Amino acid sequence: MKKDENIKIKAISDKDGMQMSSKEKDARKNHHKSRSCLSFLLVIIISFVIGGLGGLVFDNVLFDYLSRVPFLSDGELLQVKESQVVIQREEKVTTTSEEAVTSLVKDANAAMVTIVKKQTTTSDKVQIASQAEGYGLVLTADGLIVSSDRVFTSQPDQYEIVASDGSVYPVKKIIKDPLGEMTFVKVKADNLTVAELGNSDDLQVGQKVYSVLSNPLGKVEVKSIMLEDVVYNPTFPLDSDQVEYYLKGDVTNFAHGSVLFTIDGKVAGLVVPGQQDDRLIYPASDIELALSEVVAKSKITRPVIGVRYVKLNNKLARMNGLSVNEGLLIYNPAGQAAVTAGSPAAIAGLQAGDIIINVKGEKVNGNYSLPREAKQWNKGEEVEVKYLRAGQEETAKMVIKEIKEAK
Repeated sequence: MKKDENIKIKAISDKDGMQMSSKEKDARKNHHKSRSCLSFLLVIIISFVIGGLGGLVFDNVLFDYLSRVPFLSDGELLQVKESQVVIQREEKVTTTSEEAVTSLVKDANAAMVTIVKKQTTTSDKVQIASQAEGYGLVLTADGLIVSSDRVFTSQPDQYEIVASDGSVYPVKKIIKDPLGEMTFVKVKADNLTVAELGNSDDLQVGQKVYSVLSNPLGKVEVKSIMLEDVVYNPTFPLDSDQVEYYLKGDVTNFAHGSVLFTIDGKVAGLVVPGQQDDRLIYPASDIELALSEVVAKSKITRPVIGVRYVKLNNKLARMNGLSVNEGLLIYNPAGQAAVTAGSPAAIAGLQAGDIIINVKGEKVNGNYSLPREAKQWNKGEEVEVKYLRAGQEETAKMVIKEIKEAK
């Protein structure tokens, strides 16, 4: 009997071993139910909060990443999301590019001129604009213009300059480059729009440049090309009395005197004749050097040195067993002399196989340009040259001469 009473007491006792009434038991059960409901509600609320935050993180961070994973991007959902993002980006870039090109066309066209021959006949009929002989670029507000030498085949008084606003100016003077590259034209003007020459050394392979041409009837044509090389010269070996650097791009169908601009409106180069029917891009930096001389002297001078050479590098040095990998190796290809007879180099005693390592105290390295440096030398100036002959360093002095006529 005692055993049953103990069990009964144990079943209805609280933790203190005291017996509870039926009312107290009901209250305790209701309290537990309330706590369970509250806990359940808290779990639901916390789940919603965590789920919302997780959705934001997934949509804004993980979704873009996962859409780039190849085997996940095959899914339809990810494809739709990525397509929408790409379309938005492309539209933004296109708009920016169109605005830049529009601004470029406006500014570049204002500084470009068309070169035409004067009409020699008169007629009662309506006159049609003359065909363009070529194009040019305004460099000074008072009428100094640069163009390709190939444009001018007659006397200066046979040509007229048509500005972008339709104004016509007779050519007063033509200043030719002795190397047959550029021609500077002088007209009488007082307020022409001037182009800004860029720094060719800042150009990059793969960069786009633009040509903006307006014919005498006012139609504007825009072309673009990609620069394939920025230190290009088609001749081998290099000639100390020729331009060393050109810009390379597909300008085969460009008119002589066409000017190439960067997207920010600065001049990159001028289209000039190359070998045979080829066309080259004369760099803006070299145009600027010639311009300063034309403004100061009303002429372009080109010094004579008289050597053909190749620039050394590690590969050429190893192949030929040379002791140095920098310098200008005087070289004589078949049918050409390494040193021109009667030239300053010949008189100074330079010969094929010599390696020029220093000119006027400046070390000759991979970035050194002999023709560009020589543009700053004057007729009669004495230039000290250090060179290697059979491994021994020698010194010579050249007295600079000047090219008299265009080649």
